[in-house]
Amino acid sequence: MKASSINWLLVILVFGLFIIQGYWIAHSLIGKVPPVTVLEAKADKSEIVYGEPLYVWITSRRLRVCLTNTDRFFFHGNDVIHRERVVGISAKPGATITRRVRVQLPTFMEPGEYTFRATLFSDCGSGVVYATEQPEVAFTILARP
Repeated sequence: MKASSINWLLVILVFGLFIIQGYWIAHSLIGKVPPVTVLEAKADKSEIVYGEPLYVWITSRRLRVCLTNTDRFFFHGNDVIHRERVVGISAKPGATITRRVRVQLPTFMEPGEYTFRATLFSDCGSGVVYATEQPEVAFTILARP
């Protein structure tokens, strides 16, 4: 074998090792990065009349498609007064989207100050379930006029 042939073989071998290492790094990062990030959450109106729904604008970025369920929490002070699960929220990966979500309030919530929080649970089929917190949204329920 000529020296130039050996040099080319070494170049291809080294180049191949860099490619394999790059795939390994990318694959190892996929398991550590949550598939969805919630960038912002804010109420359409900070004051709503008793019996009206709460509308929340949510801006999020999805990196990959995974089954995502959302647990919604309503707080009065520091106490959780209601929890519910919404099954199967999805979005197109790679995009940053803003959407207006209608949140029906439990009928027992009387006039007062409350906080809405949500946690997204994403299952990408790897055996790891990612939990992503949504920023909290403060709102006030007013008595009917």
